[in-house]
Amino acid sequence: MRKLLVVLVGVLGLTMASSTVPAAAQSTTVVIWRPSVIPTNKPKPNAPPPSCDSDPSDNIGCSQAPLESTTPLDIPPNASYNVSLPYTCSTGVVRTTMDWLGQSPPELYVANTYYPVSGPNTATIDANFVNGVPLVQVVNRQDRKLRVTRLVVDLGCNVSATIHKVWVEHNIHQDDQKGMLIHVDFSVANQRGFSSAATAFFSYQSGENILDGRGKRVYAQTTFKPTYDNSRYRDLKIFIPNSQLPRGKLRFRIQLWDSSSRAYFVYSEYILFNVS
Repeated sequence: MRKLLVVLVGVLGLTMASSTVPAAAQSTTVVIWRPSVIPTNKPKPNAPPPSCDSDPSDNIGCSQAPLESTTPLDIPPNASYNVSLPYTCSTGVVRTTMDWLGQSPPELYVANTYYPVSGPNTATIDANFVNGVPLVQVVNRQDRKLRVTRLVVDLGCNVSATIHKVWVEHNIHQDDQKGMLIHVDFSVANQRGFSSAATAFFSYQSGENILDGRGKRVYAQTTFKPTYDNSRYRDLKIFIPNSQLPRGKLRFRIQLWDSSSRAYFVYSEYILFNVS
């Protein structure tokens, strides 16, 4: 019979799997980009960049490629075009990218704050905000219509997360399988309403990833969706059957990530264990 021994290292010394001694807390704040807003009738998506793959473990700052509009936007004289973002977060950045025809650029207002627009017929402007998602206004001050050939508005939310504690139980039965049950205590801010996941990625202590029979990286995960601007999960559980783990000196770490962009926003220390 295979025996499973789990060891927490670093400032902790050694402990058995059933211990609740925490790994050192890890905290980060990163910008997570939401899907682009295209105020046109016929958006055409581009393919996501290569780094946005099914394995979020290395997708630092990754986001889906912006959608490219195919229908020009005509703004009448002395009028504005308002873009209401469908996403919510308390702090972050709004990135507005636009191309236009003619020598006179449009004016841009984000949360009623004026941002200068310059450049030969193209511009990208970042506007930081607090206290909720702002309204974006593209204003034509000319006495003739202004044609905007491309308008893309992206929202980046400042997501903060802390993994407070990770602990492990071994030889736990779940769905008629014996395996390792990982417990995670963490908090996350500015991720309310967005699908997320907590994933345990497994590797050998030498650093080589553990692969399954199809050549895919071995991992286990549990999904969650925060319901508050500041959410605390004191015992989120992740289960992996013993049958998915090879014998040897192994390790795992927990990563919390955003499902839509597949970008992670915090990860734990490595936790070492042996399977014999």
